[in-house]
This record gives sequence, C-alpha cells and structure tokens, in this order.
Amino acid sequence: MLENWTDDDLRNAIWMDKDGMVPKGGYPREWYEEELYRRTGSRKGFHEQEDTITFCEMHKNSGGCEECPNRYVCPDSTLKIKSQPKNKAATLRANTDKNFLVGYYVVKKDEEYTDNGYACAAWFQRILVKAGRYPVMASQYAYHERDRYYMDQLADRSLSIKLPGIVTAADFQGRYFGRPIGGPEASNKHVGQPAYKILSPYAHSVAIGILEGISQIELLPEFEAREIPFVYDGISSKTYGIFRRSA
Repeated sequence: MLENWTDDDLRNAIWMDKDGMVPKGGYPREWYEEELYRRTGSRKGFHEQEDTITFCEMHKNSGGCEECPNRYVCPDSTLKIKSQPKNKAATLRANTDKNFLVGYYVVKKDEEYTDNGYACAAWFQRILVKAGRYPVMASQYAYHERDRYYMDQLADRSLSIKLPGIVTAADFQGRYFGRPIGGPEASNKHVGQPAYKILSPYAHSVAIGILEGISQIELLPEFEAREIPFVYDGISSKTYGIFRRSA
C-alpha cells in the first residue's frame, strides 16, 4: 500500500497528521511511521529533524552566512560544510511551544469590538475594551519549505492579540429560518460579564500598517517591519513581513 511512496511522501504525511491536517491516503499515522522506520530507522516527519544546523566553516561562529543572513547553510557550495548543535541563534528560528511577545496593540480610548465568531451567523456580542496597551503574541517563525530552515521572519499567521473587556450587548436567541424565536433571556444574561475579543492579523498586513504609520501595533525594539522586493515571471513586485533584527 505504501511501497510506492517516497520517503519524503511519508515524512510529509507524518507532519500533516501531527499538525492536525488529513494526510495523503488518510491512514493512521502509525502506518506512515512504521514504513518510514523500516526504510530509514526514523519515525520523524518533516520539521522534526532540527537536531543539528549546518554552517559553512567560514561563518560557523556568526550565526549564519554573510551572503544570506537568513540561512544557516552557506550558499557557496565550494566552502567546507560542518554540522554543529543548535545554538542560541538557531533557537530564534525554531518554532516554540509557547507564544512570545513581539509588541503591543494600542487602544487609545475605550472602544467597542464586535465578536461574531459563533456557530450561528446571527449571534454576536459587543465587548467594551478599555484604553491601554495589550500584548501582541507570536507563535512561530516562518519555515522555508524547500530548503528546510527557519527564517528570522515571523510566520504570516502567527500573530494573536487578546483584548479583555465587558459585554455591553449580545444576541444569542434561537433562530428559525433566520427569524428570532424565544425570549431575550439567552442574550441578556451575558451583558455585564467579562469577555475578550481575539484579533489574529496577518503579519504582512501589520507590516504594511507600521511602514505606512497607521498601525495600532508597536513592535518591540528587536523586531521590525520590512518591505520584501522580489521578481516573479519577469515582473518586479513586493510583499511585507515582520522580522527579528540581526544581533
């Protein structure tokens, strides 16, 4: 059944299953792991094999190669390659089990936010958030899928902001073909209760706002928003991202 799969197919299936996605084939993870172990002696999927980082001999103490600061593998294949254990710089590029602080979301005055992320599209509650500075957390750095290394750039969907407040209005009434049924009791009991609004902005969108001076987010000094120029199909273009500054 899995005999015709490549080793990379198996590693990708293991990674997808562990990340909560349905892998190719849809088989139990143990099947992929056992087949991979039979061939290679390892049960690890992609992104689990970061035990060593490869450095070129010339730049092994610099935390990356001068020709490409976001890499650990030197682009000059003529240089002698040497592997060594992860160091502090490597850890910055690795995913983390805990969210880490990258900045603050500034609410200049008391403001109401609408939370409508519920099973019924008609349900919602409004939350009054007090003026203040609220932590902006990130969950991981971006991973270069082709070359398999972590970058200094935050993953685009890694940001989250939790805004605590008090419910000022709510609607959780039952619906029949979109029409409210029953009384307002299910809604009124939420008013005055503590709640929070979760914001999950894209990192590239945050970077645009910061560079244009219109963002409510203030990054810590060790992070910065950058424009990223690139050429695709002969056409010059650009995107944006949030990066950890070089030490």
